[in-house]
Amino acid sequence: MRIAIIGTGLSGLATGWFLLQNPVLSSSIQLTFFDSKGIGGGASGVAAGLLHPYAGASAKLNRHGWEGFKSTLMLLDVAARQLNKPVARQDGLLRIALSEKQLTDFWLSSEKYQEVRWMSAAETTAKVPYLSPYPGIFISESITVDCPLYLEGLWQACQRRGARFEVSKIDSPTQLSNFDCVVFALGAEVNNLLTDPLPIKGIKGQILCTTWPSSYPFPSFALNSQAYIIQDKGNCIVGATYERGYKNHEPDIDRAYQEIMPKAKALIPVLGETELLSCRAGIRASTPDHMPLIKKLDARHWVITGMGSKGLLYHALYAENLVKMMISELIP
Repeated sequence: MRIAIIGTGLSGLATGWFLLQNPVLSSSIQLTFFDSKGIGGGASGVAAGLLHPYAGASAKLNRHGWEGFKSTLMLLDVAARQLNKPVARQDGLLRIALSEKQLTDFWLSSEKYQEVRWMSAAETTAKVPYLSPYPGIFISESITVDCPLYLEGLWQACQRRGARFEVSKIDSPTQLSNFDCVVFALGAEVNNLLTDPLPIKGIKGQILCTTWPSSYPFPSFALNSQAYIIQDKGNCIVGATYERGYKNHEPDIDRAYQEIMPKAKALIPVLGETELLSCRAGIRASTPDHMPLIKKLDARHWVITGMGSKGLLYHALYAENLVKMMISELIP
């Protein structure tokens, strides 16, 4: 059986892995990935890498949060074993309550979930002395993923099991008429290939890479409030924007800096001493209910999209569910 997957971001590679691992298909499948941007060349490769099941402004447990978290952990292990080195680190996440709403939401979350620990302002500044003196919550289960490395490891794991990859832009499904089955894993670009559009909207996200002030030790964990701050190879990743009215897909350093840095400096004032190194941008695919979408389009075509800002949390779980749907249809 010849199967094509258009897109080599989180969803596409995860779908490919689960297809290749399925005992019913593994001996007969011929799998080919297509992506004009290269492995992880879209929004997935730009993702900052925060993984935990309490994503979102209110820090509530996400729907299917723990299932998604555990599914992603499994694929992180696949990639790490393939590359023979870690692709993520479990360092925790400190979320600071800078507003009254955050104060209420974070406190309620800490009261409801045992994995979320409330910390007073004295406790947070004891952990990070140069932090703005506000209370917050600590999520010890949070993981920071090196997304480009993870995607490369997952691709190599698929390649090792016989998958092929073509750097090619697919403008129409008819280009893949010689395949038995085609999976669209294009994120926000999926409607470019569909006659009947899906309820998907693109949201542009930008992140900044800056230096870190040498006079201050970097925290051993990620930080988040109205912006997130993550250590990355000695530098600092700060994000992110959520732009619905974007004009193009390219980085806009001025807009990103104006939107992100005031929020980041409210959390850590010493970030005013940093040097801006670069800006990266990607387009997230969002659905009306902010949950991923997996669907059979017709006898040969399937789709996985709508990961939004929770792609790391949901991609493995929904890819596995999509493959189960496909197997039930493809195998009599």
